Amino acid sequence: MEALLLILILLAVGATTAVLLLVLGALFPDTVADIRRTADAMPGRSLGVGVVNFLFLAALTATFGALSDRGGGPIAGLLAVLFLSALALLVTFGLAGVSSLVGRRLFPEREPRGADARGAGLLSFASLAPFVGWFGLLPYAALLGLGAFLLGRLLSWRASAPVVATPGADRAVHGEHVLPSEHDGRDGDPSAG
Repeated sequence: MEALLLILILLAVGATTAVLLLVLGALFPDTVADIRRTADAMPGRSLGVGVVNFLFLAALTATFGALSDRGGGPIAGLLAVLFLSALALLVTFGLAGVSSLVGRRLFPEREPRGADARGAGLLSFASLAPFVGWFGLLPYAALLGLGAFLLGRLLSWRASAPVVATPGADRAVHGEHVLPSEHDGRDGDPSAG
């Protein structure tokens, strides 16, 4: 009887996880699509960034948790909860992007929402497979998604950052506009000189 109850609990966890990943994709379609594209284009780099940042955030969480236990006050405990929450949020968004990637790769003929739904279901239930799913697939997908989320945000932030003139440079070019340097003596007229 206990084995049946455990199986039902695992099935419920898999189903609710799949639904959560789909809802994230529906509420934040641009973010999930950005994660999917980054994980598809740079899987090795995304995995590396995910591992490094997971270790960093886990170390911060453990450090502040230990400080809180040893009388570090409520601020240390609050920081531990904050870092753990940030890690959980980033990993969950990353898993939404990776599940979308799985669905789009396995079902390219399907319309995108149908492929995403199938990908979320497959990734959720495959992660419940004993040992290989628990210790192989789920950590891989979570770290890949975490790295793709952070890498995608960094790349989109760098692409949207304005170009500014730096001292010593004659001028900086941004799109079609030429930005004069503060040292070149022009008053902002790109046709001058």
